[in-house]
Amino acid sequence: MIVLSPDRDLTHRLLALRAGAAAFFAAPLDSYRIAARIDELLGRQDAPPYRVLIVEDDRNLAVQCGQWIAAEGMTARIAPHGSAAIAALAEFQPDAVLIDDSLPDARGIDLVQVMRQQAESATLPIILPATAGDAAERFDAIAAGADEVLVKPLKARHVVGVIRSRVQRAQWLRAQAEAGAARDPKSGFYPRSLVIDRIAGRIGTQGSSLMMIQFDDVAALRGQVGLSAMGTVDVEVGSRLRELLANHDMACGLRDFAWLVLLTRDRRELLTQLAERLRFAIVERPLAIGNTPVSISASIGLVALDDVATDANSAVLAAERACNDAQARGGNIALWSELEDATQTDPVLAVRAVLSRPLDPRNLRVEYRPLVPLKGSLHDQFDFEFFLGSAANGGSRGSYALSARVASELGQSSALERSRFEIAFAAREEARDERHALRFLMPVTSSWLLDTAEMDWLFEAMSKRQLAGGGFTFELTGAELLDHRDVLNAPIARLRDAGVRFGLSDYGRDFAAVHVLTQLPVDVLRLDPELLDATASANSTSPTLIALVRKAHQLGAMVVAPGMNTLENAHIFMRLGIDYGVGNAFGPALTQPDFDFNRPLW
Repeated sequence: MIVLSPDRDLTHRLLALRAGAAAFFAAPLDSYRIAARIDELLGRQDAPPYRVLIVEDDRNLAVQCGQWIAAEGMTARIAPHGSAAIAALAEFQPDAVLIDDSLPDARGIDLVQVMRQQAESATLPIILPATAGDAAERFDAIAAGADEVLVKPLKARHVVGVIRSRVQRAQWLRAQAEAGAARDPKSGFYPRSLVIDRIAGRIGTQGSSLMMIQFDDVAALRGQVGLSAMGTVDVEVGSRLRELLANHDMACGLRDFAWLVLLTRDRRELLTQLAERLRFAIVERPLAIGNTPVSISASIGLVALDDVATDANSAVLAAERACNDAQARGGNIALWSELEDATQTDPVLAVRAVLSRPLDPRNLRVEYRPLVPLKGSLHDQFDFEFFLGSAANGGSRGSYALSARVASELGQSSALERSRFEIAFAAREEARDERHALRFLMPVTSSWLLDTAEMDWLFEAMSKRQLAGGGFTFELTGAELLDHRDVLNAPIARLRDAGVRFGLSDYGRDFAAVHVLTQLPVDVLRLDPELLDATASANSTSPTLIALVRKAHQLGAMVVAPGMNTLENAHIFMRLGIDYGVGNAFGPALTQPDFDFNRPLW
């Protein structure tokens, strides 16, 4: 049930909620928000039907928790005592268990220990309530094996949120363990079916790519090596790949003398460099087949998965075509798969075409990257990555910086910025309705900050939606900060008074900008990616980087390191005192700002 009200009367809202309404909208009505909420509610039908066992002897409280869980599309079963809970484990097979601390036949902590001793429930998420302020009770619950402790009195958003996050975390850990167990112990290759499934999940994701490696002159090699030696070839190739691939990369055999590698990197040039290094590692020395060294050459084809508009099979075919093109040019090279129509792959042309007509929501795309705490402690912070481009071809898109530049040339800056912020507003409102606070880091331009009409619109829009400015951090480049530092003082002061935070997006690129920071308050300093590339290993720690981190902390700003592609980088940067990391080491870009910040990093 959705309730529409002719005004913003608080009584109407309270009556609607009391009647069980799933959503409430007051005039003036926003059809896009209403449609989005309807889509969300209908989407619950497709939500994972988690099964939750509630072990609680208080019938009223158990029923209330069951109603909260059922409202989210999950199934709840009530067990009034410990013995009934043990019996329900095998029959009901719950995805999570909520256990009261005091039961008629057992303590909640004792029941947790019994469950943990059974193999089938060793990884089952278990949640216990605890009395507020009783630290000893919470410590005992965690020591007994509980995954989470909720403070009484229980609230719907806490119960549902914890169940979702803990079940998702448990499923992720099981998937990682199953994937690791499925790897061939000798070659390190994953099963082909598993890699194909993972490719499907990366379609349309920025930074994900598929690589195909194939030996040149396969017919001659097959006669020289023979089929009986294919296992040896896989082991040899796997060992050479393993030296250069990251932990989150996945490789598998495709057919004889051909392999697939699923990769995630922030920038295309990093993938190109990796392809050349892999090719060289494979061909630099002959294969040892028996007592006979076999010289080889190999070609590599790459395809960006955000260029593939259909499915995993199309991605594999595109990588194979690129590999065949490389062999047609003589072999022993790496080539990217390119679409035939250059006008469709040129981001500038795609952005210009989109901005030459009224903006269509299908041309707008946002991806979210979590700011994972290394030394910092704030959760629920995301990079708000905005793209504009072709609706038909996901690869034909331009970044915010490119889109803002083209929009300025065409006089469409206002339409672009307002469309971008409407998406951010909707995401924050949805999170707020779930009693959840989001913080977005968004790049902005100085021309937009200096446009009084746009600032008035922003304040009016946030006031209308009752959104606090603290949910936004606006980032400027060092060049814009230096060129406009005098005139930026007034709009920045106005926004900071509303709670908006500010940051520098390329900290360390221009040391003149570092000096200016002492005169302009900043909250977030994002290190320049090129500076971080020079500190990719523990043996090359840059004194400049250490000095920049110390300077940032002296200014009271948190430091963000972008482009973290491996957890090894995260270890290094954490030791340097960097507060937050962003990158593919923590997973691919997200289509929704939904990330388990409690998930262990290593």
